[in-house]
Amino acid sequence: MAVGANDPYVRLYDTRMLTCKNTSISSSSSPVRSMDTGDDVTPSSLSKSEKYAMPHHSVKYLVAGHLPAKQNDFRKKYRTLASTYLTFSPSGNELLVNLGGEQIYLFDVNKFKQPKKFDMPASHHRNNLKKDPISSSNGYTNGYNLSHTNGVNLHSLGISSMNDTSSTGHFAKREGSEEKEILPVIVETLKDKANSMFEQQNYPLAVTYYNKAISLAPHVATLYGNRSAAYMKRKWDGDTYAALRDCYMTIGLNPKHFKAHFRMAKCLFELLWTQEAEECLTHFKLWFPEHGLSKACKALDKDIKAAIYSKTEKEKETESDDNNSSDKKPQISDQEKMWQSEAGDYDYRFCGHCNTTTDIKEANFFWKQWSIYCRRVR
Repeated sequence: MAVGANDPYVRLYDTRMLTCKNTSISSSSSPVRSMDTGDDVTPSSLSKSEKYAMPHHSVKYLVAGHLPAKQNDFRKKYRTLASTYLTFSPSGNELLVNLGGEQIYLFDVNKFKQPKKFDMPASHHRNNLKKDPISSSNGYTNGYNLSHTNGVNLHSLGISSMNDTSSTGHFAKREGSEEKEILPVIVETLKDKANSMFEQQNYPLAVTYYNKAISLAPHVATLYGNRSAAYMKRKWDGDTYAALRDCYMTIGLNPKHFKAHFRMAKCLFELLWTQEAEECLTHFKLWFPEHGLSKACKALDKDIKAAIYSKTEKEKETESDDNNSSDKKPQISDQEKMWQSEAGDYDYRFCGHCNTTTDIKEANFFWKQWSIYCRRVR
């Protein structure tokens, strides 16, 4: 059972593990049943968290990785992050979530992925940059299913299948290589169109062309790297995090793609994950010292350090205000914090134009599994 709420999280409950229980604890000494252990205990022996506890594995949380830290920003803009509609796919393997005030997200309920921040080992050396290649099915494609064409008619493009490159070109081996990819003609054409749109600052159309190219060539690092740059320029809601995911995809396919490493640090900084941004940039300067001396790198380093200092000072002020304030803020239980910290990230993202202040969207599965029907409700 999936439940949306007035926050960016979606709760996925296993009803087989839930039982009806009155959360009101009597003041009498009669024993009650603990939901965690199943043992009979007296009310006085129950901790506050245990009174309302549920089995840990009875619920899993889902959330777009960038949203938890953005809740306060959305409140300041009078935009509420709340699930306005959600539905399961016909197979029950995917969950489509319409998030009011933001975008539409598709989650794989069977494969939970932790949101991306920065998790590359510090032991990597610039001459031994090696990370397991990221599978094309890991979902870091920001809205395009790599096993489907998602509206791109391959026959109309002159390709009989996604693996058919005999008449249009071939792919050069990319692992650890600095050689330029040899792309099929149609993919090269789409890439050139995307690059042209990027140069003309038409970033939405550039993203569209990169999406089409990636759907035909899902193992080309340059396409993900270029699309991440387009996302960072387009700046729609969720684009910075989508760019971060593309950076991971790029590095997984080509660990020596230095621009992806630098963009990753910049994305982390723009997402306000300043500690991760500092760590990422430190690794960038270690792995690519010749680029670590650039003006762009020095400027980003300065901005990150300033943001960390500002954040530390702001936290001190907030802590002082909380101690002096008589207003009691709602407390989140340790169990809720744990579920939120373990929330799974999305697989695909669907963007559209809408009135984001009073946004009520309805997206549903229509006909085929991967055909998504969207309707905006005013």
